[in-house]
Amino acid sequence: MADLWKTHGSAVVGLWKCISFEIQDVNDAKQILGYPMGSDPLARVQVSPSGYLSAHLATPKTASASKDSDTVPVAETVLTGYCGYLTMFKDAEGLGWKTKVDIGSDRHPVGGFEERRLRYWEEGGKNFMELSPAREFPLPDGKMGKGVLIWEKIE
Repeated sequence: MADLWKTHGSAVVGLWKCISFEIQDVNDAKQILGYPMGSDPLARVQVSPSGYLSAHLATPKTASASKDSDTVPVAETVLTGYCGYLTMFKDAEGLGWKTKVDIGSDRHPVGGFEERRLRYWEEGGKNFMELSPAREFPLPDGKMGKGVLIWEKIE
């Protein structure tokens, strides 16, 4: 696969804010199975002009500081992310990018690859992109899900 950075890279360079993260049923994209980060996802992706990607997602959770029943719950944030150079490609499913992970959280092993399907567009004078992990995953109810993240360019 040829690297299509020269053709498509300029469209994704910049700082992006996640505005939607939903899990769709792989057999029916109109069926939303959940919103893992709620209605206001906290995530950023930055892509440099040379194709270096840095992605960070934060999921707020409530946790107790101890197991005592008197303990007031405290806010805890679970942070996940990775960074590395990406290459862009096109295949039968469309456009995508693959990032070789230089630094990553537990879910993103160093030296491994993270692959995303990519679609980008302009609407109302703003730039957007849709990223979907290439892998589908099983949900507790037995359905297969697919993550779909919509990003708005903010810089």
